[in-house]
Formats: sequence, C-alpha cells, structure tokens
Amino acid sequence: MLLGYSLGKAQEILCSLDGAGLTPMLHGSVYQITRIYEQFGQSFCKYLRYNPKDVAGKVLICPPSANHSQILEKIGRKRVAMISGWAVDPNAIYRYQVDTAFALSDHADYNDLLRYVELVGPRRVFTLHGFAASFARDLRERGIEAWALSEENQMEFTLAQLPAGPSVGASGSELRTGASCPATSEFLGFANVGEAIAATPAKLEKIRLLADYLRGLTSEQLPIVTRYFTGKAFAQSDPRTLQIGWAVIFRALRAATKNQRRGVSSRGEYSRGCSENRVRSSRWKDGTATVHHP
Repeated sequence: MLLGYSLGKAQEILCSLDGAGLTPMLHGSVYQITRIYEQFGQSFCKYLRYNPKDVAGKVLICPPSANHSQILEKIGRKRVAMISGWAVDPNAIYRYQVDTAFALSDHADYNDLLRYVELVGPRRVFTLHGFAASFARDLRERGIEAWALSEENQMEFTLAQLPAGPSVGASGSELRTGASCPATSEFLGFANVGEAIAATPAKLEKIRLLADYLRGLTSEQLPIVTRYFTGKAFAQSDPRTLQIGWAVIFRALRAATKNQRRGVSSRGEYSRGCSENRVRSSRWKDGTATVHHP
C-alpha cells in the first residue's frame, strides 16, 4: 500500500509505477480524481479500481486517511509506505504508523513559486497556507500585488532616517543621539522611539520623546507615523503597548511645531497661521487619530 493525497500526489505515484511491472489499484477517491485528469488529456499506465476481492499482488494507492480503515484492515499480508516530503524526518514512520516512508513532496519550493507567478503574470495574487504572509510580502517587494488569506498582512511603510538615529539607553527609558549609534534604516528609528516610549511611564517624557521624533519628519511621513503610534505598533502576538493616546500625540505635535498656544480650536485644528508646519488633526469615534497636511 502506498499512501498519498488523492489529488496530485497519488497521480505522481501512479506515473512513477509506469514500467515497473506492477499492477496499480486505486482507492475510490484516487480513482475518481485520476479519471478527471484523463478527461483533460493526461495519460497514465494501466490501473484498476479498488476491488477488495482482488488485491493480492497489487499495489494499492490510497489517501493517508484510508490507513487503518476497516476495509483496509481486512487485508492480511501487506506493507504500508507513506509518500510525503515529511519522510525526511526519521520519525515519520512512527508519526504515520507505517512500515516505511519515501520522501516525495508535491509542493513547489520558494523559487518554483516565484517562477510560477512570473509565468502566469497575474494582476493580483492571494497566498494561502504555510508562510502565506511572508511570501505575499516578498511578492509585493517585487512589484506584484499580493495578499495572504490565512494570516494578517503586515503593511510596509517608510519613515525618515534620522541623521544620528535615536537609540534606547542602557536603562531603556531614554534616547541617546551620537555618531556611535547611527540609524541603519528608516524603520529602526521608528522602532527605537517606540521602544523608548514604551519603557517610560512618565507622560511628559513620552511627549518629549515623541515630539523630538516628529520634528524630524516630513509632511508626507507624519500621517503614517501618527497612525501607527495610535494603532498597533507591535505584532498582534506581542503583548506590549505604547500607551499613547490622542492627548499625548496632540501635545507632542504642538511641541514639535513649537505652536503650543496658537490657533487650536475645540475640534483640534491648527490655524492656518502655523506656516509650513500647520497640521489639521481629527479624532475618530474609535479613538484613533489621523493627521492631514494642507
């Protein structure tokens, strides 16, 4: 008995038996799918449909779920092999409760998947199972719109790289700026600020750290930064929170633009007399904040 998934793997097994001088016999589910293959032009070696009265001397191809079923348990003398990429694991025979296992995977590897996408040239790609989010991100980096259906999609964004990037101090509660600790990436500057803010319980210190960081950003980057600070800055599996509310961001923006007493209305909107740094801010019902630049 050879165990392999009814769709794809079983047909690979059937093709490998061509010319081996053996008579393949197909489990019902394998037989039905194999017939569909043939309807679309795929040819196979001669095979039989499973007949419990005529299994002697045959190679029975079954899905893994059929192993230890009542029908197959009635077959007396038999040896069972699992055909799977997991056979590379020495413990596979114990996991699948078989006599032996052969390593044959019907999954494409990473390079094959990339090649497949290139050949098809789709407008949009949806990924599923395995490293769905990681592969979707890699495709987006190659200019292909791709989204994971089974995982959360971590959106990419770019932030300003500070000349002398902030780094978390030894105590984890303050930022240091110096040539010995330059920011190596735009995101690192953002991440270091987040770490420092999360490490201090003092609201005024949070405001100072955030204001110093916001002051170095452009008008295009400010909406992105504020959205992430008021939303989920860490992964969903990460229990940490920045504990930054609208009040902290609002005061940090005022400190960053040095307009702490000018033109702030009850709706949280800066007057248009705040020169190039003026910012119009609004608050949503769910408490998150957006920042728009004129």
